[in-house]
Order: sequence, then structure tokens, then C-alpha cells
Amino acid sequence: LVSEDLRLKLAPPVAQGYDATDDAGCRYPIKSRRLTPQNKSRQLGVVRKLDQAEFDFLIAAIFSENLALLEMWKIPHQVVVDFGRWVPTLNGHRIHVKPPLVDDPRVDRLR
Repeated sequence: LVSEDLRLKLAPPVAQGYDATDDAGCRYPIKSRRLTPQNKSRQLGVVRKLDQAEFDFLIAAIFSENLALLEMWKIPHQVVVDFGRWVPTLNGHRIHVKPPLVDDPRVDRLR
């Protein structure tokens, strides 16, 4: 759904650290979150190997309880580095799609 909306080409299953590419060759992992009245968390799935720069931009998609696309953000790798919090038990970084991350001028709201 997200890759079609952004006209991205899905990466092969063996690709490490990203889900899709654009015509310029930029690599994008796609992370999403479904909001419900019981769970309003905007925490995305863990981002691993952040230091290896396996992607250029992260796409964050926020869906409603009924799976309607509410928000979509294009987040540069460096912003994920700057705002991600290392969680040793997950062996990766955790980010939340909310201020101050979404207020950073390097982040683009696509929807």
C-alpha cells in the first residue's frame, strides 16, 4: 500500500535493512503503526544495524483502527540516528512518530 502510493519498487526478499527503492536508488524501510482507542502508541518497530546505514530514508505510516492511512512521514537516516533510542534487549533502536521527531525540519510529512 505505502510503496504503491509513493511509487516505490519493492526490494527483493534478500535485501537487508530496507523494503523498497525509488528511481534514484534511495533505499527505504517501511514501518507502520495502527492506532486504536485502546492503543495510541506511535512507537514503530525496532530499527536494527542503524550504524551500518542500510537505508537512506525511513517511511513511517500511521493507520487508523480501520486501516485508513492517517499520516505518512519521510524520515532521513540521520534523523533516525539523532532521535532513535538504543534498547539493548531488542538489539536495535526504537523511535516514536511524534514531536519532537516530526517537528524536525529534515522530516517531510507526505500525508
